[in-house]
Amino acid sequence: MGPCGNGKTSLVNNLCGSDLPAGEAAQSLTRNITELKSQFQYHIPFVIYDTPGTTAQVDKLEHATHLKCLLEYKPVNTVCILIKFDKRYDELINNIYRQVKMLKGYEKNIV
Repeated sequence: MGPCGNGKTSLVNNLCGSDLPAGEAAQSLTRNITELKSQFQYHIPFVIYDTPGTTAQVDKLEHATHLKCLLEYKPVNTVCILIKFDKRYDELINNIYRQVKMLKGYEKNIV
């Protein structure tokens, strides 16, 4: 999870060999949570979920609801927050804090 345009879908595409539509945008290009299954080294299977951006201007409530439903319905053992660092350090810390705040109750599983 993370803000719009931070490379979540691009990372998922690279990890899973998928071809989901991706691109840097102020609005979230990803509209729904997408489940992808892949294998890591030594053929260890894993499931990864591509999520809509958390800073979308449109459909923000819908995206938050999708994420909450996923966290409550599926057994998620790790949440990876992806934040692009291209400005100031204090902005990076503030962005991380805003994302972690959305995950109240899941703090121990955040990467």
